[in-house]
Amino acid sequence: MSIRETFEECAVGEGVKASSVAVFGSPYPIDLWDIQKVSLNEGEEFVWVRKK
Repeated sequence: MSIRETFEECAVGEGVKASSVAVFGSPYPIDLWDIQKVSLNEGEEFVWVRKK
């Protein structure tokens, strides 16, 4: 999975770490996104993953 810096950069199947965008809150529109716990190099993280 590719991790991006901003929601606008994400294609379907890519994501943004929830911890790095906590200040922005949830992505919009929310129906395009799913929050998942994924294993990354630095351990498990919650990631907003684009599903559509």
